[in-house]
Amino acid sequence: MAATRTAGIDWASEAHEVCVSEEGRVNERFSATHDEEGIAALAAKLAKADIARVAIERPDGILVERLLAAGIEVLAIHPNQVKAARPRFAVAHGKSDRFDAYVLAELARTDAHRFRALVPDGDETKALKALTRAREDLVGVRVELGNQLRAQLQAFWPGALIFADVDRPISLAFLKRCPSPADAKGLGPKRLAGFLARHRYCGRRTPEELLERMRSAPAGRHRSAFRGPSRRPCSV
Repeated sequence: MAATRTAGIDWASEAHEVCVSEEGRVNERFSATHDEEGIAALAAKLAKADIARVAIERPDGILVERLLAAGIEVLAIHPNQVKAARPRFAVAHGKSDRFDAYVLAELARTDAHRFRALVPDGDETKALKALTRAREDLVGVRVELGNQLRAQLQAFWPGALIFADVDRPISLAFLKRCPSPADAKGLGPKRLAGFLARHRYCGRRTPEELLERMRSAPAGRHRSAFRGPSRRPCSV
């Protein structure tokens, strides 16, 4: 009985549609919420039903890890392959979560040899994936904050954007020393050259060119924010 029973899971961010198929006939349909209770119940239910294998449209994630931990064989099937297989099981059938779950269950039964069976990750692989995800998250935060800083400078003081990347150490160091146009008022080529040397500037522009870029930029909103003489000279 168990050897011919397969399942397909149409993954979603809030709830997963599940179809259990036996010899091409729908045996059971149900939904499972994407939370701890729902995922645990889904994995336990499929394991208890003695499913031969499960097909799903993603190769990783918490749900996949739980299915593998429950001893269930999991096939990762690309969404494009599911799309191409739909006409095999119904003529002119539109996309729906319930139908895709059935298609996945049937692909697990008839085409298992064509797809990669996933294996549980070892501890080192899990740690590497966690570090990779953490790095991706940090890079995303850095890019977002850099874009916000650039937007603020473009509105307040465009002349501060003299370096290619606003989030580079040399650019941040320049902003720390000269946080406003008034602070950079007395900045000359010699002083800027010393700053570039200390921060190992590897760009191709001379101090004179960078100063010209700063001084020829649009004024921005700083004119209304800073009136009168500079609070202090820029000590780059």
